[in-house]
Amino acid sequence: FFFFKQKTAYEISACLVGSEMCIRDSLISRYENGRDKLISTEVEVTDMKAYLTKLEPQLIKANEETKQLMVNLQVKQKDADSKREVCEKEEQECNIQKEEANKLRDECQTELNKVIPILEEALKALEAVKREDIGNLKSYTSPPDGVRLVMETLCYIFNVPPVKKQGEDLRKKELDYWEPSKKKILNDPGKLLKDIQSFNEEQIATLPADTINKLKVVIANPNYDPVVVFKASSAAGNLSKWVRAVVDTFEASKIVQPKRILLATAEERLREAQKILAEKKAILQEVVDLLEALQRDYDKAVEEKKSLEQKVDTCRLQVIRAEKLLNGLGGEKIAWGKKLEDLKEESKSILGDVILSAGFIAYLGAFPANYREFCITNWSELLKKNHILISRNYSLQNILGDPLLIGDWTSKYKLPNDSLSIDNAIILKNASRLPLMIDPQMQANGWIKALERPQLLEIRPTQQPKEYVSKLENCVSLGLPVLLEN
Repeated sequence: FFFFKQKTAYEISACLVGSEMCIRDSLISRYENGRDKLISTEVEVTDMKAYLTKLEPQLIKANEETKQLMVNLQVKQKDADSKREVCEKEEQECNIQKEEANKLRDECQTELNKVIPILEEALKALEAVKREDIGNLKSYTSPPDGVRLVMETLCYIFNVPPVKKQGEDLRKKELDYWEPSKKKILNDPGKLLKDIQSFNEEQIATLPADTINKLKVVIANPNYDPVVVFKASSAAGNLSKWVRAVVDTFEASKIVQPKRILLATAEERLREAQKILAEKKAILQEVVDLLEALQRDYDKAVEEKKSLEQKVDTCRLQVIRAEKLLNGLGGEKIAWGKKLEDLKEESKSILGDVILSAGFIAYLGAFPANYREFCITNWSELLKKNHILISRNYSLQNILGDPLLIGDWTSKYKLPNDSLSIDNAIILKNASRLPLMIDPQMQANGWIKALERPQLLEIRPTQQPKEYVSKLENCVSLGLPVLLEN
């Protein structure tokens, strides 16, 4: 290749110095960053190993503490289960006792329900009795048998003693209840009615059995029949109904009272059992509360252990990956360090290298390889005499060439893989004027076509001047590549 009306070496060097300095500075920065990153990674790996060494004993301790908490939790759980079983058993017993007490209470109430309505009915009937009616009974000098018998039963109930009176048989005296009843019972009708109303079940239950037996004997008398008594006096009839209710209530109390005693005993036992049960439940609740606290502590310890395990696993994995990376890049660290030193050393000679490269591009494009070497050698000596440093093994490819780009040129775009062709391609890439290529073997032609297709416009002299001039103008205005072939 050679180039027509190329810029001077001074002009080219002025352009190249700045760009090459930027390229070198960028490369130095990249290698320094890479080296520093490897060094910082090594420091981080050392720190992570120290951190991992610190975490592992903590994890062992956490495992032991968690196991101990689990043992304590299991022991307390067994204790709680045992106490809960005792409480449940005693609660069942309390429920049985409660059922028995309720059964006794229901039985008592059932028996009382049989007579209480009778007693209430008799008391209600007495509400219709007026004082005058009672007073009228007192007016009898010789009362009917039914009235006399009723008053006798009232004397039994209110414990009014009889008087002895001469009977039909002059040799004997009979017991008379009529006169005492007039004096002590019928004497104050209001008090009588009040005493009857206030004579409750407890008082009835405390009547002597002998009194009840006497009442039964009188009640069995035909003259005590309600119909007979009511014919004689309605007041006496209602009083007789109350006397009958007293007897029935007493008979019921004989059945109820033993059951009430049993009920009281059962309720006392129930209260004692419930008290003991409440104490044991309180103890159980303390154990349950402690168990819940232990469970919370255990759950917290498990979470902390899991977190610690995760940290250890993460740290260990990071150390493994980092060491793998460092081992893989161990050689690169040395290579990058050497390359960095070389780049820093080459940066000292960048001015001389650029001057040689500018002269190469400006003046040597049309010359063969041996003459190019001759010129470079002479120019290098001249630069050294003027104390301008150059690279030890200067070549155009080392200074302006990109190994990746050169590889693409030779592999993809059909550029011959020799130093002369590669140097020519570098000259073309860095040239600022239109190149004239002498290409008898069509190597440069094939490379240009492969490199610039599909945007390349090919122009041949056989075309009409107006036609290719207009196309050339369009390509220049659009910045498209043009290949003018002869």
